[in-house]
Amino acid sequence: DEPSEGENRGLLVSAGDLSLYDNGHAVQSGGSVSLSRTEYFMLGLLMLDPGRVFTKTQILSFIHSRRPLMDDVLGYDCLKEHTKKLRQKLGDDQANPKYIETIWGVGYRFIAQEAASPSR
Repeated sequence: DEPSEGENRGLLVSAGDLSLYDNGHAVQSGGSVSLSRTEYFMLGLLMLDPGRVFTKTQILSFIHSRRPLMDDVLGYDCLKEHTKKLRQKLGDDQANPKYIETIWGVGYRFIAQEAASPSR
């Protein structure tokens, strides 16, 4: 089934069975999944440039630049925990990833089928 015009509203990026929407901070992957702001920003960054390895520092800098009013400062350990929670919500397995691959000692990359931004 093709999504209707209304269902596509707010679509930021999609890849395979995963779609990220800019309204509601939700992901569609066989259903709606609510994401925290940190999970949303991290997944958005990775999905917009699939295959690219982002260092932990790059991911943290991106998240911090979008969270200027938040009091907490994320570190590497927090990033690891957010990645773990994001994988759980998406049904992703670190040992056999479908979406987010860990590049040990470096960071993460999005590996699902080729991502495509919606046509506007």
